[in-house]
Amino acid sequence: MEKWYWTTYGYWNDIDSCNSGGGKKTRGRHSTWFYTNNTRSDCKNAHARPEPMGLFAYAVIKKGNIIMKYTVLTLFPEITDAFFANSIMAKAIKRGIIEYQAVNIRDFAQDKHKTCDDATYGGGPGMLMLPEPLSLAINAAKKVSVTHRVIYLSPSGKPFNQEIAKKLAQEQELILICGRYEGIDQRIIDLYVDEEISVGDYVLSSGEVAALAVIDATYRLVDSVITAESLDEESFSSGLLEYPQFTRPEVFDRIKVPEVLLSGHHEQIRLWRLEKQVEKTLRQRPDLIQRGRELGIFDKEINGIIDRLIGEKDERN
Repeated sequence: MEKWYWTTYGYWNDIDSCNSGGGKKTRGRHSTWFYTNNTRSDCKNAHARPEPMGLFAYAVIKKGNIIMKYTVLTLFPEITDAFFANSIMAKAIKRGIIEYQAVNIRDFAQDKHKTCDDATYGGGPGMLMLPEPLSLAINAAKKVSVTHRVIYLSPSGKPFNQEIAKKLAQEQELILICGRYEGIDQRIIDLYVDEEISVGDYVLSSGEVAALAVIDATYRLVDSVITAESLDEESFSSGLLEYPQFTRPEVFDRIKVPEVLLSGHHEQIRLWRLEKQVEKTLRQRPDLIQRGRELGIFDKEINGIIDRLIGEKDERN
């Protein structure tokens, strides 16, 4: 059985079988340590595919028979390495739900100095990423891909939100281009990019940070990564922000946990939380309230709470 595995450095690795269940660390000819999780009873030697495709990074999420793959094209793979080595993502990798590697665009540079940027035509400050290394990296990624969607993280892109995260989570593969300097050559966008996405109305020096925001927002929507119950009441799941939450101790710095949360009365707790969601959204994101009403997202109960809270505010003013 051929499978793809995570390596911090090296090429695509293909393991023919290993271990009679559970995970195992092994070493490929063109790689450092990587994690395997097979169920074959026989165990043959691990080996690396001898195609010099460069430092290649991707993550694979398995949803039944569907494979979702994240391919990250970057000049700094160590930035994304750290994300996949910690917290929930690391646990998902260990469980075999996700597998990760990273594409170093610099490995596709054409000169001995591995140059990946140059001055812009027409003048102006800053440098632009060269199209040749990036196009080679994209083509290398597409060569091993069945279906994919190429995304460029850019401040000029469509604003990223939870709805887009849900949509992207249904793709079989996302190829994420991490810009640097002044960005990338427009011809790369015209030839390869399916969608430009912005994570906010501000400028980052690191496209990797933006790519990780998209990865984090989408991978967690996949079955078995996070429990469905945890996702149901998150911010934006119902068009509202999440309600305030409390844990032990019952009194902290003279502030007590609201009595209703200690009552054990489930319906009263539900109503308190719903009202706090509306209250918080009205205060911090009134645009979400307006949008929710325009799209008809809110039910009669939520609309009633909105009207009451707005009325109470008007009376106070």
